[in-house]
Amino acid sequence: MAQIYLEDRQRYFSWVLNPQLTDLVAETKRERLIVALIDDQVVGFAALYELISFVHLLFVAPQSQQQGVGLVLIKALRRMAREPLTLKCVQRNSSALAFYQQIGFVITKDNQYATPPNFTLKLVHPDWN
Repeated sequence: MAQIYLEDRQRYFSWVLNPQLTDLVAETKRERLIVALIDDQVVGFAALYELISFVHLLFVAPQSQQQGVGLVLIKALRRMAREPLTLKCVQRNSSALAFYQQIGFVITKDNQYATPPNFTLKLVHPDWN
C-alpha cells in the first residue's frame, strides 16, 4: 500500500514536498484501511474516517486501473459507513472525478481556493452497473 501511495504522490501530488513511504501510516491514523488484492498482490487500498463517513484515500495501482478495483473498494466502504460517503477529489484529476460521478457521487462544494483546488463529493445516487 505504501509503495502505491508513494508512487502516486511523487507523480501527481506536486504540492507534497519530499513524500516518504512512511507517510501512509502517519496520514491514516484513526482511519479504517481496506486493501484490494489480485493474485495475492496489493492493487489498491482505501482509507475511511468512519466518524463522518469520509473517504480520505482511494488509490489503485496504475496497472490495475479500469478493472473495477475502485468500485469494489467504494462498495466495501459504503457497507462500513453510517452515513452517505463523502470525499474530496483534486479538480485537475479528471479521470478520478469522472469515475466518482459515474458511480453516483455528486459535487457538493467547489473548493477552488484550497491547495490544491478540489471538489467535495457525496455519494447520492449509487450506480453499480
